[in-house]
Amino acid sequence: MASDLVWTNHLEQRLLQRGISRNEAYDAIRHPDQSIRLSSTKWKLIKSYPHKRIVVIAVKQQHQWIILSAWTKNSHSSKSFNQEHPVTRFFRNLLVKGVDTLAHLIKR
Repeated sequence: MASDLVWTNHLEQRLLQRGISRNEAYDAIRHPDQSIRLSSTKWKLIKSYPHKRIVVIAVKQQHQWIILSAWTKNSHSSKSFNQEHPVTRFFRNLLVKGVDTLAHLIKR
C-alpha cells in the first residue's frame, strides 16, 4: 500500500468485521465514485460495486490520508438500516417481538 495512507488498528478491525478487503478500502480512497467533505480535513469517500457500496471515513493531514473507519451499504438501497421509515421500523420491531413471544410460548 502507498506510504501516504495510514491504516489505524480500528480500521483493520472494522474491515475484518464488515467483510471489506484492504483493496476495496484502498480503491474507495484512491478512486471514489463520490467524495463528501465533512469538515476541513475529514472526508467521506464512497466506492460503488455491483452488490455493495464501500464507505470510508478519512482525514487528510500533512499529505497523508488517515483512514478512520469503513463500512458497507447494500447498493440496491439508498437508506441505511438506521434511516428506515419510522412506520417500517415500527412494524419490523412488532414482528420481531411477536416472533420472540411465540418462540417463548413454544419453549414452555
